[in-house]
Amino acid sequence: MERNSFDALVSGLSETERLTMLEKMKSTGEETVPLSFEDGSDLEAKIPFAEQIKNESIFFRFFLWLKSIFANTSMQVLYNEHKILQIAHSVEKNCPNLIDSKRNILLSSFYDKLTELKLSADFFKPYILIAESDENSFLVFLGSLVMSEVEEQMNEEVDPYSLPMENGPRPEQRVNLLHKMDGILNEIPADRRNYMYEAVRSYEWLKQFSKLPFDRFISLFSTIVEKNYCCAFSSLENEISLFAKVLCNGVKIHEEVLESIYLFSRKGTSGRTLDSMDEIAEKAADFMKTAKSHISMMRMFITSVPLKSIGRVVYSDAAWIPENFTGGEDWFVRYKNNWRKLFEEKWKAWGVDCKKEQLKIDLNRNFGLETFPLLTERPWSLLWGGMPFRYELTAGFLNWYMKEKFPEFELPLKTVMLEGDFIQKENRSEFNDSFNKFIQISVDLQSLNRMLSAGGEYGIIFTKLHSERLRTLQAHSKIESIIRGVEGDVRSMLSRFGDACRTMENCFTGIFLEKKDSRYDALTNLARLGGKNNEEFIESLKKARQSILDGYAMIRELEQVDSPTFSR
Repeated sequence: MERNSFDALVSGLSETERLTMLEKMKSTGEETVPLSFEDGSDLEAKIPFAEQIKNESIFFRFFLWLKSIFANTSMQVLYNEHKILQIAHSVEKNCPNLIDSKRNILLSSFYDKLTELKLSADFFKPYILIAESDENSFLVFLGSLVMSEVEEQMNEEVDPYSLPMENGPRPEQRVNLLHKMDGILNEIPADRRNYMYEAVRSYEWLKQFSKLPFDRFISLFSTIVEKNYCCAFSSLENEISLFAKVLCNGVKIHEEVLESIYLFSRKGTSGRTLDSMDEIAEKAADFMKTAKSHISMMRMFITSVPLKSIGRVVYSDAAWIPENFTGGEDWFVRYKNNWRKLFEEKWKAWGVDCKKEQLKIDLNRNFGLETFPLLTERPWSLLWGGMPFRYELTAGFLNWYMKEKFPEFELPLKTVMLEGDFIQKENRSEFNDSFNKFIQISVDLQSLNRMLSAGGEYGIIFTKLHSERLRTLQAHSKIESIIRGVEGDVRSMLSRFGDACRTMENCFTGIFLEKKDSRYDALTNLARLGGKNNEEFIESLKKARQSILDGYAMIRELEQVDSPTFSR
């Protein structure tokens, strides 16, 4: 795993791609308009009717008292009805064609504005769903835009890759880094925390807005005359209150929130798109312009559709007030917990890379290699910016070993197979089977490389898709199927290689009279094999044994660190 920033772990974007898109998004001009709108009616609604009645004229109070006697009801009930009539008249006068209070219906203008508002919700919904699918990681990513200094400190002071790799991970190092992390998070200035809280509330507001039941609400409208829609108050359940809870408690949508939901939606696409960097940046700028346009449309609805007043008319309650908007209050706990999770992921990755560095020492000492060999043909590495393959290092080493190293010892092994006189006849069968497995694995690897080459069965498909510069769901599924098939073939080879190594080592314990297992015995003619060069033959046989042991040990170690998580 390369040494990426913590942010790259979350977003899957390269630093260059992220900065280029951010720069383009910030160049889109005007800020977003605030979605908060206060009509002042809440102050009066919170005053008890009994108190409000006291402030009415004496003639009106007398009228209410007299009417309450004849109607056999309270003055408060009558006063509520009076207020509802006032509110309805105000809505019908100032915002015509929204409601008809006499017929108790919502009208076409309300329907039209609601359907327009749904377009904005539909625009934001896909981005919100992606952020919500990994919300804790999204909070850290949002924080990297709102409080960039925190991420900078983390990368400078808490990154395991700043530690020397020679000695590998140690518990005290981990504890020390976690202590530094807690210190950085706990020392975030109050003004930065407050701004982050506002940004989180912006995201929460967008999330709740995109989840409003638009389809259900719109379906309640019916048309009697073409394009003339209406909805009876009696058909409404809690739609008005649900919408009012969000729309009557609007917030300012911070630009960092818009930037973050777009960038987070591109998670894992770095290097996996055919667009140029300019095209990527232009798409980011287009998103920003469209998002700001939708926010302006949302504000237009909020300021032109008095949902509080309409709710009071619909619910026949002049004191009705929408629920307060809530969400995001626990942001810091989640933010802190996910920083811990990110650290653990990076600590684990660093531990794997430390292990790889140690394996490189063995690789050089036992095989004279400076770097891990890879398969001769790896077409998945060039397609769509690179597709993950489970056995990059393991398959690469096995291929190199069978092609370059095993042939050095093939002759002495074959001599034992053909000329060796095994005391235990079963040992000959096991030795022969193991040798033949090695040969078959070598043949299978050659066949696999041919299939993966540009003219091979698999390679042709990779080459065709790469030249077409097209990534469809069908093409992706096809490539995934091929890769999984190749992984299955490699897994089978590794299993057979392990079986052959273990069995041959058992045979060697008998051949060299080590007798670790009573089932394995010596050769009666070991001292005669190779003729006059018997000593050199035995030495070459011992080297073959050691090479097989070293190769098997390397394969076992590589399997533990070789996975798409760390090698892609």
